[in-house]
Amino acid sequence: MATPIGPRRLTTVRQVSIPARLLRELNLEPGDEVYFSLSESSPKRILIIPSAEVDDGQEKVGG
Repeated sequence: MATPIGPRRLTTVRQVSIPARLLRELNLEPGDEVYFSLSESSPKRILIIPSAEVDDGQEKVGG
């Protein structure tokens, strides 16, 4: 596992900023869509998945 970046604090509306370094590495820009998933290997870890990486055939669940 890569070294964690943070900590970051959740706002009162449960939002968190993604560090700029990670945004650059994922080529994410304002307005891009992402998906969230719990890691299968470690259920207490949240994965952030760029929309372009999600299979079109995969069931997508709204938030």
